Amino acid sequence: MECGGLQVKRNVCFVELERNEFGLINAVQSLETAYLRDYLMKCDMKSSVYIEDSVPSVNDMAEDILSLSDDIIIFVVHKECEALATVAVNYLLDIEDVEVCVISDSQQLGFDDDVVVIYEDVEEKLVSMYGDEGKANEVSVQELSPYEDGILLTRDYMKYGIWLGSGKSGFRNIDVVKREINEVVQLHSSTSNEQKKTIPMKGCFICDIDYFKELILHLENADISGIVLKIPVGQNVLSCIADSSLQLNQVSLDIQLEYEMSSDELKILSELIESNKVCAIKIPADWLTSQTPLIELLLKAHTTGLVEIKPYGEVDSSKISEEIKQAVLINTMRVYYTFYNGYLKSRTGLYAGVKVDGYVHHLEVSNKDSLSNAQLLNEALSINSSIYLRNEKNNITTPLWYFDENGIAYVEDEGYNEYITYMKEESINPSNAIICCDNRIYVNNYAYVADADFRTYSYKEAKQKIKEIREGYIQNNKITYLIRIDDQEDFEIFLEDAKYYCEHHTFGNLPLIYAFMENSCRFVTQNRCCVEKLPRLKLDNNEGIHYCDLNIKDSGKEGTSLFEISHDCLVKKENGMQSKGCYNCPSSGWCAKCMELPYFVSDQYCDIIKKKAYILDYVTSSYIYSGLHERNPKFSDLLPDEIVVSNEFMFNLIPSAIESKVAPYFPKFTTLFICRDSYLLWTPVSTKYYNVSKQFAIVIELLLKRVEADSVPELLADILNLSKDESYEMTKKIFATLKKVGVLYRDIPFETK
Repeated sequence: MECGGLQVKRNVCFVELERNEFGLINAVQSLETAYLRDYLMKCDMKSSVYIEDSVPSVNDMAEDILSLSDDIIIFVVHKECEALATVAVNYLLDIEDVEVCVISDSQQLGFDDDVVVIYEDVEEKLVSMYGDEGKANEVSVQELSPYEDGILLTRDYMKYGIWLGSGKSGFRNIDVVKREINEVVQLHSSTSNEQKKTIPMKGCFICDIDYFKELILHLENADISGIVLKIPVGQNVLSCIADSSLQLNQVSLDIQLEYEMSSDELKILSELIESNKVCAIKIPADWLTSQTPLIELLLKAHTTGLVEIKPYGEVDSSKISEEIKQAVLINTMRVYYTFYNGYLKSRTGLYAGVKVDGYVHHLEVSNKDSLSNAQLLNEALSINSSIYLRNEKNNITTPLWYFDENGIAYVEDEGYNEYITYMKEESINPSNAIICCDNRIYVNNYAYVADADFRTYSYKEAKQKIKEIREGYIQNNKITYLIRIDDQEDFEIFLEDAKYYCEHHTFGNLPLIYAFMENSCRFVTQNRCCVEKLPRLKLDNNEGIHYCDLNIKDSGKEGTSLFEISHDCLVKKENGMQSKGCYNCPSSGWCAKCMELPYFVSDQYCDIIKKKAYILDYVTSSYIYSGLHERNPKFSDLLPDEIVVSNEFMFNLIPSAIESKVAPYFPKFTTLFICRDSYLLWTPVSTKYYNVSKQFAIVIELLLKRVEADSVPELLADILNLSKDESYEMTKKIFATLKKVGVLYRDIPFETK
């Protein structure tokens, strides 16, 4: 570009969207893109890159990108992010006169003519458009190093790895690769063998035997004790390993198989796996349909945790055994559960561990026709949000699975394809589609679907089915229950069960212990209601917008902005807190201050918080038990009626005549489970479980009872029949331990001798 005879440098920004191993989309710079930017810089085309670990909404992302460049935006589009990239590009073009270029392997993105799409010869075409073609003749792609040229920092080798080349223009110069290996060795020279760093080599799989040999020989002569080099290799390298004296020290191979293995190759592969020299094996997906010696070897290696199996391509899933399915769907399962667990959070309203940042994480609609407010949705929905399509059905018509390059399996779902097409045509962030159909939760078009039934009951229905629910639980039936409180009758039964729990200190046949409670946030969340942060919204067919999970009243209509909705929420919340006297309430510290209460709860809510806080403990204890059951193998078969519960209202190890005299020592909801001769302390500070002795448990109960600290040794001596000195020393150690692990609400004022 020239202006008055002077050449004007163009302002270029790269945008690359990519799903991580948990299925969340981040704005990243891949190693390949870093090399592309390095090449362009050598051709007089400098650039910036948009990087964001927590990508906001489409609108805010566009604003962030434009703050880096309002001249040229280059999108690097991966297949799993095509729909989102299409929406983002269209939005950028709507709000700003920018030049947009898209790099993609797909030729069916459907952009307008004013968007340049590059499918091949990327470096040459970009230089011809924006760089200096004369300098391109002086640059060798194979000899570039973005670490040496400042595109990447040397400390980031572990994150990005070492580039081998894309395969389109050959391998990188082996001398440059050696030089980068030497830098890594120097960087981690002081790392012990126990803390070895894994450095991935990325790009094409090495099929050139001479190239591989030279690389391994270089490693043999380098002191690489502090690192493990992960090297992608082709199948033909196996014979090279067997025929040579190469030492694969500090090496882990990522092997891609492409053709039927000979018995010799299979033997070599088996020996490599046994010697822990293989980390992953890529195989054509259609190989999974036969129980060959190779598949048996891989299953055994996968079961022992030695090797990851990564299929690629298509396969008829109906011909795959269940054992093989479980092995090859690990990566898909990890991605699926990110959004499955998110869906559970949206139903319970509990967003623990999630950044509630003002973007909508979960949107519920009756069907895709409710998704017509593009302006609001692109402003409100975060990139990684989920859209629950309540009345939609999945439409999977074929058993074919397709595995991408990361080993993620997809199915052909016509309903999902229609959804994506609709969202692209309307220029709406497609987020992640959630469908509940036939008691199963479906996420996007992932091939993995949790085999647990997902059933929703009202509280009275759950109470009536308690025998069936309990029997299924004992038999380890895979069913996840969600309990709703729909009406006055449900609420009264719930209150009766909470009272039973408080009086008997156990769960008995209470249904809540086997289930999640819808909107339990109003009883469990401490000190805040996050409604003004809008973690969840509902849209109905009449364009009504509801800012919580309850259909109480419309908070907006077509054209309403995110600011208007959040402001409406905030005003309602503040007015409600003022009218109820929340700011001066002594129970404010543990009250959720819910502003979206059903009419049959509203009148009693404050009374429950102030005078019947055991109801909150009843709800909380169900989550404590669920966590214990899932996380601790020792208690995986623990039944609810085997547990006796102690907390600030319920005591089992100390005399009932002991009176409370001081302020609490523990945070609200601190709980002690007594089960199978074990004593487990759970604290909301860390949500961890601490296994303690009986003596320790007695002291915990005394502190939960809020006795004066100086009286604990005497009380402990009476309960355990100890001498005063023994009791004092034991108390002092227990107090010190409680302080050290950080489970206390305040320091214990204990006078030491």
